[in-house]
Amino acid sequence: MSEQLSPVEAEEQRLLQAGGMINLFVWLVASVVMVFSAFAGAELLAHHGVPWGLGLAGGLAVDAALVVALIGDRQLHRYGQRAPWGTGLRWATAGMSLVLNCGQSAERGDWVAAGLHAIFPVLLIVLTEASQGYQIAFSRAVSEAKAKREYQQPVPSTEPAPVPVAGTCPVPSSGTRASAPTRTRRSTTRPSTTRSGASLRSAQQVRGGQWDAEQWKRAVELVAAYQRERGRNPKLGEFHSELRMSRNAASPLRNAVLSAVSRHGADAAKSLTPGAGNDPAPVSAEAGTEPRVIELPTADTAAVDTAESIVAN
Repeated sequence: MSEQLSPVEAEEQRLLQAGGMINLFVWLVASVVMVFSAFAGAELLAHHGVPWGLGLAGGLAVDAALVVALIGDRQLHRYGQRAPWGTGLRWATAGMSLVLNCGQSAERGDWVAAGLHAIFPVLLIVLTEASQGYQIAFSRAVSEAKAKREYQQPVPSTEPAPVPVAGTCPVPSSGTRASAPTRTRRSTTRPSTTRSGASLRSAQQVRGGQWDAEQWKRAVELVAAYQRERGRNPKLGEFHSELRMSRNAASPLRNAVLSAVSRHGADAAKSLTPGAGNDPAPVSAEAGTEPRVIELPTADTAAVDTAESIVAN
């Protein structure tokens, strides 16, 4: 029997399925357009003395370069970055595809045929650009759904279990000093607070915000992308979901990055030392774990006899 999904998980699954269907049809249309463009370009190049097989390979190479430019720009745009030559490659390959498809008809002066041949490369360019926007929107929606689902999950308590209190000695209702119960000495050992070197460094890393340069750079780029595209800072759930970190590790990193970006700007914050200005408080650990013996003082016998006599009377 299949496990029933929560509303958030069901919405996340629907978004993933929609993105997969769009990606499938984009590649289907791209394959048809690339084949048509390759044959049209092969005929044009063969008319100008280029072997037909070589012209076919050249048309496929131009269309493949166009697809690479469009997909590369889409993936980089998700992280708020742009390739230096991405726009130039996209427009250059689009112009080459139009020339290979419409060149032969334009050479004959048949502008109707040239317009018909231009349909296919224009369709590929517009379809890939539109699908790029859909995929980016779906990716953001899925990330927000994951962050919302993780935020709603209960966080397990990390408080230590209470230390059991030693039993007290019963107080006799009557009696003398000879019949009074003997008080025994109890030794209590305080729990060890010594940490190993690895766990101590891990605690300092989580509390103090000591991260490597790659984590710091990715976090700054994520904050800059949210401020540029949404006009706000990423929430903690969105922050740790995008960076794939635990909430405890992501919280100090987010605070440090927001502080650095607000003071120096996104570009200058990337070059800062990770966690600069957010040195952790020293984590102290007790070196000694010697058992501590608590001695109960012996009560004054006269005072005990007097108190017991009053109770008896």
